[in-house]
Amino acid sequence: MVDTSVLDGAVTLNKQALKEFIHKAVEDQVLLKQVRTETVTAPMGKVLKFNIGSRVIRSPAEGQTIDTDAGFSCAGVDYQTVKVMLKVPITKEAIEDNLYHEKLGDKIMQLVAQAFGRDLEDLGINGDTATPNTDPDYDFLKICDGWVKKAKAGGAHVYDHQGAEIDKTVFSKLLRQLPPKYRIKGLAYIMSPNMLEAFKDYLTDRNTPAGDMLLMQGGEVKPFGIPVITPPKWPDGEIWLTHPKNLIFIIQRDITVRKTTQSDEVVDKDLYAKYVITARIAYVIEELDAVARAVNIAPP
Repeated sequence: MVDTSVLDGAVTLNKQALKEFIHKAVEDQVLLKQVRTETVTAPMGKVLKFNIGSRVIRSPAEGQTIDTDAGFSCAGVDYQTVKVMLKVPITKEAIEDNLYHEKLGDKIMQLVAQAFGRDLEDLGINGDTATPNTDPDYDFLKICDGWVKKAKAGGAHVYDHQGAEIDKTVFSKLLRQLPPKYRIKGLAYIMSPNMLEAFKDYLTDRNTPAGDMLLMQGGEVKPFGIPVITPPKWPDGEIWLTHPKNLIFIIQRDITVRKTTQSDEVVDKDLYAKYVITARIAYVIEELDAVARAVNIAPP
């Protein structure tokens, strides 16, 4: 993916290397690989809005055209990227004991990309610039606002489960909360893995053929025929219904990869090298009206 032999100093990934790095970063993530990813060239601007659920066709009079264009809105959705950095030290022991030999550089970059991707997904879910400085993860969470924070700010549809345990009501209420024009192919419920297990417990406790089958054979749970996405860092307290492509991950085009072999830290810790990844990213929701949230669900 990147020739690590030339990484002493700084290298800005070219278009193809950037594409491969982003792919590596998101491919092993649960949610990030399903959202809409946009690469941009400027630190702020707008990403195109595709008018999800809008009625866009018209009928012209004979010999005439129609007055409105459709397909996407040039007004778009505002974004502003923030700079993020990841440092990964590689020990000499890791190099001496590796099994990859000449492919070691590619393997290191793959691992770096995976670590980068895990944090990108976590930040996209839990990022909150209002995080108190007493929070042990303050330095991470304060970087920028993620999708959950943006939805909480207003505009999404909300169902309050009033502290009750999860049951089928949550999913039926979410479906009704979502305006009919957004009930399109590709919808998904988004919840934590723990909450999904709690719902499975609820189903298997019911004296029904479906519950018995789930208990005996396992299998995928699809409330009302809609699949479930379970990002490991999703908060237990809420469940969403939306189209994953309604969530947008923005990454500014320049990603810089540095490999340092001569720094004081490398010498003091007897490292092989330290890799540093720098990028600018942002998270936006294309249409808040196309998000339904279930909140105040009893912890699993």
